[in-house]
Amino acid sequence: NLLSHNIAETQKLILPNTKIMAVIKDNAYGHGDIVIANEMERLGIDFFAVSHIDEAIRLRKNGIKSDILILSYTAPYYFKLLSRYHLTQTLLSLEYAKKLDNFCKIHQCQIDSHVKIDTGMHRLGLCYDGTANTLEPILEMYHMHNLNITGTYTHYPVADSLSPDDIAYTQKQYKLFQNLIGILKKKGIHTGILHTQNTPAALHFPNFKCDYIRVGSLLLGMIYGDIAISPQAKNFKSILSLKAKVSIVKTLPQHTKISYGLNYTTSKTEKIAVVTIGYGDGFPRYLSNRRGH
Repeated sequence: NLLSHNIAETQKLILPNTKIMAVIKDNAYGHGDIVIANEMERLGIDFFAVSHIDEAIRLRKNGIKSDILILSYTAPYYFKLLSRYHLTQTLLSLEYAKKLDNFCKIHQCQIDSHVKIDTGMHRLGLCYDGTANTLEPILEMYHMHNLNITGTYTHYPVADSLSPDDIAYTQKQYKLFQNLIGILKKKGIHTGILHTQNTPAALHFPNFKCDYIRVGSLLLGMIYGDIAISPQAKNFKSILSLKAKVSIVKTLPQHTKISYGLNYTTSKTEKIAVVTIGYGDGFPRYLSNRRGH
């Protein structure tokens, strides 16, 4: 099937011994997370990533056994659910890690977690710029006794761009991340699995060495922006299509105005087809009159 094809094409991109973490947040980008996850698991995917804990719990309740990483914030009130459903939580900051560590101490449990390192996106994660000041909070996090840190990762904001400045920025991020991992390992710290490449980075920077790549839209054949011109991009196929039937065809004379707003006027005698789909079906009305494709 098309999903199997895209997984196989993704495996061709990555280095040997690198695995695929499938990002299926937001209902697998509208494709149906339960259906997609079950099929991916059957095809050998053993790690998933989602945005929120409710997405992860839904996967668990529908039989998904693989590891599931929550990429975003989980409120402390729901920490108990991380343990109950065997989920992996991203550590977003030192303060957040302390709260999770304290919860585990009180409840005598260990919750799997991944440390997110901010190497330049400046959103979630602990900032690291190569200085001792930014290293110390990271070291403190790894030395917490009640957290089971099973992974470390970062994220690239401009990996989809092929401008020289953006390429240099992404490469700098990767070098910073590798520098940090080297320091941690020299100190005897177990970083767990490493993953940095999102979909654009997997296409544009396939030689970045990590344990996993973290891709979603690539597996679904959603190719967009600058990554669409990548030579490998043409090998991926969209697994979702939207189709509707034609209900009627009319032949209308020149200068006939058509449909809501009368925004389209025939320039000659034209055949006009009415297709059985509208904004009530999720087809945006602003695409009317050829403002989309």
